Amino acid sequence: MMNEEFEKLLIENREYKSKVSPLFIIICFAIAALLIYVGKEMSSSYSLYPIALGIGFIIGVIIRINRTRKEAVPDSFWIDLIQNNPDDIVWIKPIIDKTSVAGITLLKTRDFIFYTKDKYRLTLYCVSDNDLEIFWKGIKTYLPNTHIGYSVEIKNLYEDNAETFIKSLKSNGLYMPVSSLNL
Repeated sequence: MMNEEFEKLLIENREYKSKVSPLFIIICFAIAALLIYVGKEMSSSYSLYPIALGIGFIIGVIIRINRTRKEAVPDSFWIDLIQNNPDDIVWIKPIIDKTSVAGITLLKTRDFIFYTKDKYRLTLYCVSDNDLEIFWKGIKTYLPNTHIGYSVEIKNLYEDNAETFIKSLKSNGLYMPVSSLNL
């Protein structure tokens, strides 16, 4: 049974902005169709530009839809995965973002992206210090073997083969499991 606070954090602090609305899809395809039509009707050598742009719109929408399928899984998927198959979550990538004006920090966000062997991902926001404390306790308890940290080399290893990611990290001396953190 998962800690209630950690489960609540996973559900309430997830990123949902990755969902693609049907209206967005319709508008993008309408713009693409218009650009392709305009390109077809033009008689100059520049007629390929609107056609290429229209095709680019279509390709962009298809890529976005495919990416969203891996992000927009139900809450129960993540809860079940953490409880029953925690080693399927292979990487936690921390993201710390500061917004400053004239040297004064206005906003500091601490986000974490969970990556799985199947290339699913979950972005989790830790808004408050309490959220951060719950997060650290939760991953230490439920995801001790998950790698945490980021570098370009780590990103490339994940993109090369998510299934063997942990093994690749170990063989390259880059593996840093959550359990090794002094929390």
